Amino acid sequence: MGVPLGIRKIVSDYFKDRTLIYGTEDDPRFQVTGGGRRIPQCSVLELLLWNIMYGGVLRHSLPDGSRTVGFADDLAVVVEAKCKEEVMQKANQSIKVICNWLATMGLQYIDHKKEALLNSSRKRDRSP
Repeated sequence: MGVPLGIRKIVSDYFKDRTLIYGTEDDPRFQVTGGGRRIPQCSVLELLLWNIMYGGVLRHSLPDGSRTVGFADDLAVVVEAKCKEEVMQKANQSIKVICNWLATMGLQYIDHKKEALLNSSRKRDRSP
């Protein structure tokens, strides 16, 4: 990913010999051991690691009229098009590109977290 060696060493050292143990409703003793592919939420490095990952996906090439926007640990695909069908086509193409990128990074897209919002600036003709 082009991350400088110094930053890679800092992140690697942060996770070395560390284990995070916490409880959830489903599993009262869930364990994450350093060196995994998860980004521990609420950790000192969470924002840094998300920014490193988002850098790659935010710079990735998407169909014309489509772009990504990252905020906190969320990612949005913004699509501009003339009709709803074109919006759907570009959005689906963009999601496919992002999913492929995530897969190359050893990550996965979680479909059930997906939301769609359609916003239009077109005015309806309300003349009699």
